[in-house]
Amino acid sequence: MTSTTPGSTGKVEVRRTIAAPRERVFEAFARQEQMDRWMCRDAATHVIKYLQFDFRVGGGFALDIRTPDGHIYLHRSTYVEIKRPEKIAFTWDLEHTDEAGHKVMHHPQQTIVTVELLARGDSTEVVLSHDLGATPAKERGDYQRGWTGCLEKLAEAVNA
Repeated sequence: MTSTTPGSTGKVEVRRTIAAPRERVFEAFARQEQMDRWMCRDAATHVIKYLQFDFRVGGGFALDIRTPDGHIYLHRSTYVEIKRPEKIAFTWDLEHTDEAGHKVMHHPQQTIVTVELLARGDSTEVVLSHDLGATPAKERGDYQRGWTGCLEKLAEAVNA
């Protein structure tokens, strides 16, 4: 089950309880082959290529995401905190180019995503918050939907 909290201040929060131990959920973030099964996989038509994956503070990941209609999303993150198996925080820098090669969106500042993994018996509650700063409501809604879809795919990947 996923619950979401829309933020009026630019913060998006998504919660999902996953029927798996915390360590298994943590590994889905810590290993590229596992993260590749769920991160940004909320749209089945996206073609995703990892440009970088280095799971350590100061390391990060970079993704090239392409849509069937020619849009390109270039995403870069740097890990700022890793506390096994309970917390991961990383920057979020996204650049969106349309089919004509024009920049549609680029955040001038990096935003922060924080993931907390809370033990709930044999399950794990994932609490993902993304502090988007002064971001328009429509864009916050897009992030809300995107993160909700990612956590749905995370639950599927961990339980596969």
